[in-house]
Amino acid sequence: MALFVLALFPQFVKPEAGSLVVQMLILATVLNGIGFVVNGTVILLSSHIRSRAGSFPRFRKLPQYLLATVFTGLACSLALGSRN
Repeated sequence: MALFVLALFPQFVKPEAGSLVVQMLILATVLNGIGFVVNGTVILLSSHIRSRAGSFPRFRKLPQYLLATVFTGLACSLALGSRN
């Protein structure tokens, strides 16, 4: 997060527009507000989906199978990939 702020914030700060500290605080507040809303929405939706899907016994192990598939794919990619 700190790298993101250091890399992108200076593009939006204009020294001729006033105090740099105030501009940075406003930008940080906007970034944190948007992050709070987006992350909160994802958390609430995933909680709702999990509670609905958890009532079906068939879907209880689905996350484990998906994770195993991802790790298997990564292992195959590493094993079969060329070393350049």
